Amino acid sequence: MGNVIRGSRTRERSSCRDRLDDMLRQGADPSSRLIGRMQGLTVGASLSDGSLLTLVDFVFTDGPYNGSTLQVFGRSMLGTAVMERPILGGTGAFRMARGYMLSKMVESPDPDNLLILEFNAY
Repeated sequence: MGNVIRGSRTRERSSCRDRLDDMLRQGADPSSRLIGRMQGLTVGASLSDGSLLTLVDFVFTDGPYNGSTLQVFGRSMLGTAVMERPILGGTGAFRMARGYMLSKMVESPDPDNLLILEFNAY
């Protein structure tokens, strides 16, 4: 795949779990094209280092991957330069997908965004 996909992230907190349902945009700019949603769960994975276990579906609703999904699962820790997670599979254009995804935080041009992540899938 190799495409850069960026999304803003908001969180609903409940104990040590977070539900994700965030905009998936083509770029970091809040006015860039909305191409889907990043939906899933995060759970605290460690009492000592703040790492998270994440289960995420990238749900594409526009563009060449419209109707397709990509599933990613793994451990991550915010604040690290680059986070790596395995790609477990997908639907539509990503059926039987295998590989890995790298993500990193990027500076937000919008002061209202809490967090913007850039995703690269390989």
